[in-house]
Amino acid sequence: MLTFIGKTRIGVAWDGLLAESPEATSFTVEWSGVEGFRPLDGRATSANASMVIDTVSSVIQTVTYVRVRSTGGQWSLPSAAWITADR
Repeated sequence: MLTFIGKTRIGVAWDGLLAESPEATSFTVEWSGVEGFRPLDGRATSANASMVIDTVSSVIQTVTYVRVRSTGGQWSLPSAAWITADR
C-alpha cells in the first residue's frame, strides 16, 4: 500500500503481503520511475513492515514504482504506478 506523505515522500506498507516470508524481520524496498527498476532511484532496508521513502523527484510530478522483498526472498510484483500528475 502506498500513501502520499509529502512532495518527495511516500509511505509504503506491506504487512502480510509477502506470503513466502510471513515471519520475516528484515526487508529491502526499492523504488524507481521505471517499472523495470533500471535505473534504480533508491533502495532502503527496514525491520518493520512499513517505511517512508524519499523519492528523487516530486511524487506529484512523476511516476513512482515500489517493490519489496524479505532478506533473501523474491521481489514482490511492482506496485501499481504512483501517479498524481495530470498526463
